[in-house]
Amino acid sequence: MSRAAYREVLQAIYTGDFNRADQLSDALGDVAWRDSGMLVAAVFSLAVKGRFTADSSPEAIRDFVTDATTAVSDPDGTMGAVINGVVRAALGEEHLLDTIPPGTGMRVQLTLTRKIFADADASADSIAGILDQAERLLDEAEPDAA
Repeated sequence: MSRAAYREVLQAIYTGDFNRADQLSDALGDVAWRDSGMLVAAVFSLAVKGRFTADSSPEAIRDFVTDATTAVSDPDGTMGAVINGVVRAALGEEHLLDTIPPGTGMRVQLTLTRKIFADADASADSIAGILDQAERLLDEAEPDAA
């Protein structure tokens, strides 16, 4: 499965077109980790870095985590710590990802990226530009993966 197909799903999710995302997801079937999780992580990293360009203080992160916790299902009360971990990891504290199960991390990254884009009122074109940047990062990291 090509990264381009998964990118279409992400574009739909990030722009809030959930009906299209569902249709595209059904057509995708299983997607290789390289084509899905790595793209989600790259977009998330770019979105977080953009969100915290002006202020990446512990207080700014805490305020974001508090606000974002309401956007994520949290039946056992652990999402605040997970959100804090993935945000801080995207800002350079990668060791924090070691305690977060990959499936949980990816789900939280998708939700938070959508929130960051919605909060910024990001256009479809700006989201496409971030997806382009993320793909370039992945291509640079793994030239054979493109």
